[in-house]
Amino acid sequence: MNAALKGKLTRFWLRSVKRLTTPGAMIDFACRRHADTPLLIDAENGRALTFSEMRARAGRLVAFFRTRLRHGDVLAYVAPNSARYFEVRAAAHLAGLIFMPLSASLPAETVLYFLDFADAKALLHSGAVPLPLNRIRANGKTTLILDIDSPEYATQAEAGVAAPILPASVDPDVTATYNVSSGTTQGVPKVVKITHRAWVSSFYQLMLTAIPTATLASNRYLCAMPYATAGSTSFLPILMAGMTVVIVKEPFPPASLVAAARTYRASRLFLTPSQLFALLDHCREHEERLPDLAMIITGTEHAPVPLLKECVAWFGPKIVCGYGMVEALPPLTQLTPTDYLAPKGAAGPREARLKTAGRIVGDVAFSVLDNNGRPLPSGQLGRIAVQGDTVGGGYLNNPEENAACFQGNRFLSSDYGFMDADGFLHVQGRKQDIVARRPDGEPVFARELEDCFYALPCVRQCAVAVPNPDQGPVLFVVLRSAASESDARRELDRCRAALDPWLQPSAIALRPALPLTPLGKLDRRTLAAR
Repeated sequence: MNAALKGKLTRFWLRSVKRLTTPGAMIDFACRRHADTPLLIDAENGRALTFSEMRARAGRLVAFFRTRLRHGDVLAYVAPNSARYFEVRAAAHLAGLIFMPLSASLPAETVLYFLDFADAKALLHSGAVPLPLNRIRANGKTTLILDIDSPEYATQAEAGVAAPILPASVDPDVTATYNVSSGTTQGVPKVVKITHRAWVSSFYQLMLTAIPTATLASNRYLCAMPYATAGSTSFLPILMAGMTVVIVKEPFPPASLVAAARTYRASRLFLTPSQLFALLDHCREHEERLPDLAMIITGTEHAPVPLLKECVAWFGPKIVCGYGMVEALPPLTQLTPTDYLAPKGAAGPREARLKTAGRIVGDVAFSVLDNNGRPLPSGQLGRIAVQGDTVGGGYLNNPEENAACFQGNRFLSSDYGFMDADGFLHVQGRKQDIVARRPDGEPVFARELEDCFYALPCVRQCAVAVPNPDQGPVLFVVLRSAASESDARRELDRCRAALDPWLQPSAIALRPALPLTPLGKLDRRTLAAR
């Protein structure tokens, strides 16, 4: 039986026979199935927690929540990566609450805004995150406030009374989580309502492309992103696959990632392309190839072709690129080694394939639309629309945006791209990534200009931003360590002069490094502000 057919049969068995149609049902099933398997390992101290131990702690939290909260109440969670995320999120799903994770890097005022906006009845937070708790209490909406590092929390999780009934019965089409968007479109993050069905469907989509665990030397997962943001998508796959999570805390320096991956023999690593730059440089400097890694997953932003080629050359064909968004959970497309490896005997990977976001996964449907919402043929640039069960339930308290972007299980994104003749998706960028216009009015995206300069041997990393619309785009460049600054400037100037006038940056600025967001993505907003 081939892997694709086996995946479909397993999906049918889990969904239709075992009736795993909500995250709560999946959590209960996975914790029973993988009871004595280590689920969580803290890379700082080596402490481990098994599936059954996590389930027991979550069950006690469920009993505690049911004394203070009602079915459907919003539970906000603000903390750096830790084992607590898994047990609190599991308890929220099992108790029928709406789980709202917030990044620990958010300003306190932003956290206050989201608590009020979502009408959060509970706040579980880390004492390491400075929050104005007196103001939150005075507001009167949030009636349960608990520090996950406190003795009170430990008492509830370790010695409290277990919930008699798990999990709570919920409709798959009601909201399971509130997740915050990146806020790049309008500067103000939106709250996306994600249903139980969307989370479960995201897992079933991933099943169709996952590497079977039997082929791996170990089944250990290392995430270099906050669990409260992009890392949240791995929650159900981890549980259902019986994986062991190696927990590394923010800000995820390359040395810590390498040490954790080496010590605990991680088989999967998830990180942004910007983090991948730093990881590759660190590994090459220390002659480290991380042989236990079977898969290096990168996503959340465009990965430059030179970076992917260098990673394939250094680590081997282990790189997997994914595409997704908060409003339509990943995986929507995937680019795997099978897609980009050149035919036998040819040198290097297929560069044209590395420029893409990969093939469409499973039951997802894509369309590329013109300005009037009409579908465009292959090869023509337009706005990307996604349709499928992983599409969220709309934005919270935002009827205008919902009417413009959500149509049932279809989401009209702010991403622009096109489909090629081979069925691969090319994502060029968002509307705010347009940095210039061609003479015919067609947009020039930052990625197109950056790719011109990535071809230069002196360029390690580059990014385009528009600090002043009257002056045009500025190219920010990080040079390779061996590059001479004077030679590099001449090389950069020659490349700029060879470009069409509408592609030429107004200035080129050298930088020792490019700024990153707390998620680990390139921070174009900070570049523009500088």
